[in-house]
Amino acid sequence: MNLLTVGLGLLILGYAIFVLVMRLQKKDAMFRKLGPMKQRWGETAGSIIHYVGYVAIPAILGLALILGGAMGLNILQV
Repeated sequence: MNLLTVGLGLLILGYAIFVLVMRLQKKDAMFRKLGPMKQRWGETAGSIIHYVGYVAIPAILGLALILGGAMGLNILQV
């Protein structure tokens, strides 16, 4: 087990969960890039882009790092 890789994965996954919880609680004022995204792309598309970029991708990356670190891989090998 590579603790550095697992720890980094947990940190990134925690960030994704935090952003998801804040968005679900309608605390959109915390995200300064969300407003311009919604203005440029529209309400729905702006929200989807934000969810993908700030929730889905970090969650997938965090899970991959956790699993890779649990298998003993270094962060550069995942």
